[in-house]
Amino acid sequence: MPKKKFLWLFAACCLVPLAMAQLVLSAGWFSAGANSKGQWLSEEITLLPATAADQPHWRLVYLAPTDCQQQCQQTLNLMTQIYTALGRKQDNLTLVVLGDVAPKELATTMQFQQGKSSVLAEGQLILVEHNGLALLQYQFPADASQLPLLGKAVMSDLKKLISYDRGPV
Repeated sequence: MPKKKFLWLFAACCLVPLAMAQLVLSAGWFSAGANSKGQWLSEEITLLPATAADQPHWRLVYLAPTDCQQQCQQTLNLMTQIYTALGRKQDNLTLVVLGDVAPKELATTMQFQQGKSSVLAEGQLILVEHNGLALLQYQFPADASQLPLLGKAVMSDLKKLISYDRGPV
């Protein structure tokens, strides 16, 4: 009798947590943790050509409008601030402005590439990995006072991605 009781208790100890976990998942009570501040792209978008192995693994791309007004200039300034704030990790990031016409205020730390995305809207910041695959997008806030929060969000995601990065595979 004690042997059967032990088997039943053992089975209950194993199956009850599994059943509870299944119940929590199926009822929608669990939401997967989202560590990133940007919005993950739902489809694969190859935005830029692949880089060489000795080039930085990550690229922060600004989809610039044809006419660079105040919002465009603020975004270019924000990109420079993000690059500077990375400190010794700057070697892992390239700043790219993608558009039809190069902005006049393009910093020396930025590269301009001519082109457009047919899928993504202008005025966004996009994090792109070394194969040119766009991963995260950041919408420019409607209120310019929210710009530092956008910079913090991009920095947070960049630091995580750079620290987990193993380089080109």
